Amino acid sequence: MVQLEVEIVDDQASIETSVPDEFARWRHGLAFGIAYACERSVALRRKAARVRVTDVEWHNPVDTTEIVMAFVAANALWNALGETQAAAPTLNAKTGAFTFRG
Repeated sequence: MVQLEVEIVDDQASIETSVPDEFARWRHGLAFGIAYACERSVALRRKAARVRVTDVEWHNPVDTTEIVMAFVAANALWNALGETQAAAPTLNAKTGAFTFRG
């Protein structure tokens, strides 16, 4: 689980992402997931935003990887914005493979 705070700030297309040091082990995955979701967000089209990760719940270092965090962060951002994505990332439960569409 990833909890976020999102603030839409103006009419420019830039995203500022803040990840506290306590979640540094997943910083790249969280940042990728947030950037991925921002690029596909209707609410953030031609807008600037500040996105701050406020909490991360994880199970263990083996199960909680950067790609898992990217998947969860993208969905957390869309949830925070009240959006549903037609082409959201998917997880194949049989293989454990994540798919992020370009």
